[in-house]
Parts: sequence; C-alpha cells; structure tokens
Amino acid sequence: DMGRAEDAEATYRRGLRKATAALHLQPDDTRARYMAANALVALGEGRARFGALRERVDGISPKMLTATLRALEADGLAARIPVAGGVRHVDYELTALGRSAVPAADALVTWARGHTAAVLDARKEIS
Repeated sequence: DMGRAEDAEATYRRGLRKATAALHLQPDDTRARYMAANALVALGEGRARFGALRERVDGISPKMLTATLRALEADGLAARIPVAGGVRHVDYELTALGRSAVPAADALVTWARGHTAAVLDARKEIS
C-alpha cells in the first residue's frame, strides 16, 4: 500500500538523520555506504558547491557530507575545484572514475528507496 511505503520511507529518513551524527565513527557502516552512493548520484547531476550537494542528498548532515566527500576524493572518485572570485569557495565534481561509478550507485540508491519498508521490517525483527 502506497501510504505505508511513504510512512516507512519518512520513518527511515528520520532515522538516517538521527544516525548520521554517529556514522563518522563507523566508516564501513551500511548507512555510510548508502550516503556515499547518494553523494555519487548527486555529483552525477553536475558540479556543485557543498550547500547544493546537501540539498541533493536528503537526510545527510554537514559532518557526514564532509566525511563522504573526503572519502570520495581520497578514492579518486571526486575532486575539489577551487573557484576564483571575490569569495573563496570550492565546487565538487566527479572524476572520470567517479562518473564510471554513477550507474552502479544509482542502481543501489534506486533499490534502497524501493525496499525501504522491507529494510525497516528486517530491522524490527532483529531489534
């Protein structure tokens, strides 16, 4: 039922927001990987500043986005691009390697969004 799926997704997103503060302590956590996939997909939409990326990646905290972008950069998937002008800032964009990962990341994000209710049900069974 569509209402149940929407409620489940809203609950899942609230949980993600609460969980992101602690995720930096668990870099291999499933949620951190999901956020990294989301960030790849968001960067696949084009070069962007930090604030724009935060809007594209629903439920990510500034701290988690910073950690995710650093990890993507360290892995050669994303690059920080200094922008010249009066105000100092940087943009982020995917490298060629990062662009090659977008289809796989997009498939993961799409799958996760479509299976949110099942994931929540599985978590309830374990807790």
